[in-house]
Amino acid sequence: MTHGREGEDAVAFAFLQPIAVLVRELASLDVDAGAAGAGAEHFRSPVTLERSLASGVFPLAITYVEAGLRWFEERAGRSGSNRRVVLVLREYYRRPDLADLLDELYVVRETIVHSQVWHRAVAYTTKGEPRFTFGPFRPLDGIGDRRFRKMVDPETQATRLLDIPVVPERIRREHVWRFLGACVEILREVEITHLARYGDVDGDAHVVTDLPVQIGEQVMPFSRLVDGLVQEGRVPGWG
Repeated sequence: MTHGREGEDAVAFAFLQPIAVLVRELASLDVDAGAAGAGAEHFRSPVTLERSLASGVFPLAITYVEAGLRWFEERAGRSGSNRRVVLVLREYYRRPDLADLLDELYVVRETIVHSQVWHRAVAYTTKGEPRFTFGPFRPLDGIGDRRFRKMVDPETQATRLLDIPVVPERIRREHVWRFLGACVEILREVEITHLARYGDVDGDAHVVTDLPVQIGEQVMPFSRLVDGLVQEGRVPGWG
């Protein structure tokens, strides 16, 4: 997918529609219908589906943020930079708060999507259903680095800024809404800075957050979809 009058290539913007599809499925789930059981029913249960769909959003959303920041870098004439986008936020935009927020999103992605394994005990109920218990914050050797420990509260096993669990079994759709809200917040703030510095010469300064997505029968800017999820806990226009 190409965006911008000069042909900047931002393939990752095409990932917004898959995010919208996952959001639609998440928002439609009746998570109170029943807990995960055993066997095949376990994988079809609303609780398990919620966790699986949620985990699918994180890498797509992070790629969207990275593509958006690279797009602004290109528009500002700094193409070809290999700096981590976290450093771009911290050093060029002078926004350490946004850099920390993005770093926390990376920690969630790396923990949930890349399946960082925790030391945990497994017990079984009288019905033979597994029950997992987690001990102190102690990821396996080689996984828990300084950045991880900076971003995660060892007591709650959730991130410090957004309070998103880093234990896969605890992920719920409200955490996805929070994650997407942070993604849009970062890009909105960069859009504001870009406008202040360069103006809106080509009329595309808001192209990153206002890209359209279809959810059900509705078409709306991605930012509007995320605002509805964050502020109302539902898709805009849904009862």
